[in-house]
Amino acid sequence: MVTHYLFPLRTKFFYTCMFCCLFSLFMIASLLFHAPADILIQQSPVSSSLLSGEYLVTAFAVAGIGSALCCYLLARYFSRRLSLVQRAIQQLASGKLDIDLEIDGSDELSLLASQINQLACRLSNERENMLLSVIESLINALEAKDTYTYSHSSEVADIALHIGQALHLPDDQLFQINFAAILHDIGKIGIPTPILNKPEPLTDEEWDMIKQHPVIGARIIAGIPFLSHVSDIILHHHARWDGTGYPSSLAGTDIPLGSRIIAVADSYQAMTSTRPYRESISHQEAIRQLTRNAATQFDPDIIAIFIKLYANKYGSPA
Repeated sequence: MVTHYLFPLRTKFFYTCMFCCLFSLFMIASLLFHAPADILIQQSPVSSSLLSGEYLVTAFAVAGIGSALCCYLLARYFSRRLSLVQRAIQQLASGKLDIDLEIDGSDELSLLASQINQLACRLSNERENMLLSVIESLINALEAKDTYTYSHSSEVADIALHIGQALHLPDDQLFQINFAAILHDIGKIGIPTPILNKPEPLTDEEWDMIKQHPVIGARIIAGIPFLSHVSDIILHHHARWDGTGYPSSLAGTDIPLGSRIIAVADSYQAMTSTRPYRESISHQEAIRQLTRNAATQFDPDIIAIFIKLYANKYGSPA
């Protein structure tokens, strides 16, 4: 924290006023004592006095304009800095914590800007810690029902993050996709455990219950501040490119990008993992199935990026 101010605001105003006074005196002296000598000699005392008066008026006018200009520039400088501080405070009040005010000097405004930066950083850290605690609790609750889900979700998140990085997505969007991938199956908390772990084929009624887990998960996450976008990604991670997915009939680019990425990562991880109702398939076969379903179930551009990243992970597909 800044504790010493080399030039506090009151000192800047004092020096500005002193500068304006000295500037005025300099202009008056310059115009009075540098008048053309031959003109002053040729004039009568009365004319000389009038001429000196004219120079005096001109000197005061020039000095006044110069002083006013200095005050205007100083006021504009401080007005701009105060405006930035005000905007940062408004962002804090609205929950936007990506604030990094420029520290310009070491006066009171700079101290205030520094304190706002520190406050935004602390609030951001507290928010992230709160979210991590909430997520850890949710994952622990789900893991108690389905031990498969946690390892599945962490691997899906890893794949989704690599795809997002390959797309050169901004950090805030990668953050959302990572959270959504970890929590995409959190809605299974609301599904009876016997259905989740049933080795036989599901009945139509049971399948309808399974298809509600994106809705349940989105509803849970929507109740957490700052995660509304993550909620949308979770809600649509089973949407299909051709519009035949669930729970809604979104299709193509109407599906959130994060949902399209997680759909590919989720399907690959599920196919290559053993489930209660089926055995896993090989990496090469999973690649072939993803390729076959590009532009029907999956975004073809995401599939192309996934294959570029993972096709040779365990050897080229046959």
